[in-house]
Parts: sequence; C-alpha cells; structure tokens
Amino acid sequence: MIPKLIDGFNVEGLSITQGGDTAYIGFRAPCVPVKGIAATAANRKYAIIAPVTNFETIMNGNNEVTAMPATGEPILFDLDGLGIRSLEKVGNGKYLIVAGLYTGGGSPAVYLWDGVVPANPGKTPITTTSPVSKLVKLNLAGLQSLVQTSADGALEGHPEAMIVDTVGNEMRIALISDDGTLDYYNDGTEAKSLSHDEYKKFRDDKFVISTDTVYSPVINLCPGYTSSQIASSLSGTSYTWEWDSCGGDCYSTITDNSFFSGTNTKYLTITNMPTSWNGYKFHCIVDGENSTEYSIKFSLNWTGAVDNNWETPGNWDCNHLPDEFTDVFIKSGAPVLHISTAIRSLQLSNAANLSVATGNNLTIKK
Repeated sequence: MIPKLIDGFNVEGLSITQGGDTAYIGFRAPCVPVKGIAATAANRKYAIIAPVTNFETIMNGNNEVTAMPATGEPILFDLDGLGIRSLEKVGNGKYLIVAGLYTGGGSPAVYLWDGVVPANPGKTPITTTSPVSKLVKLNLAGLQSLVQTSADGALEGHPEAMIVDTVGNEMRIALISDDGTLDYYNDGTEAKSLSHDEYKKFRDDKFVISTDTVYSPVINLCPGYTSSQIASSLSGTSYTWEWDSCGGDCYSTITDNSFFSGTNTKYLTITNMPTSWNGYKFHCIVDGENSTEYSIKFSLNWTGAVDNNWETPGNWDCNHLPDEFTDVFIKSGAPVLHISTAIRSLQLSNAANLSVATGNNLTIKK
C-alpha cells in the first residue's frame, strides 16, 4: 500500500506499556472512522494505535519471531485529522504523541495522553474532552517554526521522533526532524538526495513545559471504571496521600486497602471507586508540602450508538447508565427516557433534544 495516503499503511510510532507485556503501534496512515462504520472521505479522521498484546512472548530471545502478533481492540484518537509520527511513554503510564499529516505536510502537534483506554476504544475515540481518558494538546512555544518549505514548495512540519525526560515538575522534550525534503543549498536537491552524507542535516529542537499545566486537577471517570491513577505534582523522598471524603476540607491519611494502592508513593492507584465519590478530593504530602489537589468527577457522554433509548447502556460512551452521582453531557442526538431516574447534572447542547416518556421523571440533583 502507498504510505502517504489517508487509506495507506505507514507505521511510525512504537512504545511499550507500563507493564512491558503490550506494545502500542502508532500509525501515520491510515486515518480511520469509528469501528463498524464504512469509511468515507469525511469520516476518516481518527489516528489509530494497535495494541500488540503478546509482545513479551512473541520473541524467543534470539531476535526471531516465534508466534503471530495478537492485537487487541484498536485505540482511536481525534488529533484534528493528523496521524501519529512518534509515540513515547513518559512517567508512569502516560504517553506523548507527535502528530503530523499522513502526506507529510501540514503543521505538527504534540499531545499528552494519560494512558487510560476507554471501553470499546474502537467506537469511542479519545478526544481532548473525553470524560475517561485525558488527552491534552500541548502549547509548545515555537513548535510551528518547525514548519518549513520543502524543495517542491510545500510547507511541511517535519518532527517525527522525540526524546523525553521528566525532572521534577518539568517535562523536557527534544523533537527530532529529518528535514529530508528541504533544499538546504538552493540547488534544487532535497537533503535526503544529496550525494555527500556529511551535507545532509536534521534538526533537534528542545521544549520545556511544566507538568502542572497539563495534569488537570479534575479527574473525569466513567461509572464502573475499574482503576485510575493519580500522579503527585511534586517529587521528593516521602509521599503520603490524603483524601477529603466529606466535602469540607477534612483531609485524612489513606492507607493501602481494597480501594487504594501506592499510598506512600508518587502514584496513587484507585480501584473500583463508587460513583458516590463524585467530588472527593485527593492530594499528596511530599516532604512536608502539599501537591496539587485533585477532584474526582464521574461523567458520561451520550453517543446514541445503538438507538435513541436512554436506558440502553451501549448508547453511553462507557457502556454504563448514568446515576444520581453522574454528570451527563448530550452534545447531539435525540435520546428518549423511558424510566424514572436521577442524575447529578445535565449539559444539553443546542444540537440535541431530550424527551421524557409519559409517566417517567428525570431528577437533576445539582
């Protein structure tokens, strides 16, 4: 297949997951629609990661493949129509994504993904407004200066690799651009076609960003989500996690139990939390200082993927029905409620319409 087409085949990103047993393969092309929808020019807008779930056992130790790769559900990302040029794990389970147009042209972008995979990731693309997975488009000053004129006159953003280091609350990113199509010497020859290797060039541009500006203090989760991780905004030698479970600044120390693990480390893992924890706050005391305060929020987005019935779990982005502790977002569609239920809050856009069938009630708590 031709690599520089929207329906082509071009692998450019690879990273290993936190546990080391799965490899994430990022594609520059193709861009795809949501799973189960026939591809058209208009809906091919999502970048794709393919998880290779048997990565740890696929090699026999002699650099020989001894088994066929097993791939899990595709993970889709809304990167404004861009594909994945590079993928790098940073910190504990987070990933940086360098995004670029499948043709090679256009402006580059860099995203930070928290590594959380939603239910049905092939039908639930991760966006910058996802309620479960957090995707942040980084504002890197000077990034667009990497867009240069190629030998054919096209403006292209060339970053396609990176080196990342996190020191304290700083993330230090080196973006590497091959610049192979640039005419450096004004002789009509692309850099990659020069006869002398010593005349060929690439760029290494460095950016520094504070993690405090990209790790939001609000953690949006789906009802029924099994596990989530919070990272302290501070680094040190002593960590003590606390929570405010009464909503009135009544912090108390957390210890490892069926809900919590890592309570004396930089990373707190919370498992099987009930939706009644909506609004609970967490912070970490690091060498006597309080880290950023995080708030838990449970929310659901209406997708209407199955039908128009509110009470069909598959119509919600996490396959769960909202309850009295859940914030509900309906951006489009016309859901119909056939049961009496309660939710915490409701945001209904002008493009959506909500109907309540006769004899039923929707109670909004907030």
